[in-house]
Amino acid sequence: MSYIYEAMEKSKETIMKLFNNNESKYKDVFTIINNIWTRQLHCPLHADDHFLNLEFYYSNLEMEYDLKVTNGLYACIKRLVSSKDVQQEILTELPLYKSGSGLFGVDFEKESRKTQSQVRHLNVL
Repeated sequence: MSYIYEAMEKSKETIMKLFNNNESKYKDVFTIINNIWTRQLHCPLHADDHFLNLEFYYSNLEMEYDLKVTNGLYACIKRLVSSKDVQQEILTELPLYKSGSGLFGVDFEKESRKTQSQVRHLNVL
């Protein structure tokens, strides 16, 4: 799912470049894309998966400030984890993920962020 989210962002960047960043030329195209994305494709789970994809997160640390993505992360935590204690534990551990420390800072883990599948990373944790 995170690859869908990333592909959408890259596609929009490409469209912008093709129109020389002239918003008046791509505005209508973006309206169509955003309507389809919002109605059919975007959901908190996509945003959550995008945030937790090690390859994407660590190559774009500004993602932490993308409200759509972080809201999706928190919505998924709330929906998928019923225990308030476990929710709090996840939120306590989140800074380790963001800073690349703990298990996320181990040398072999850092080296494999772009070469190993996301599933392998989740199995390590």
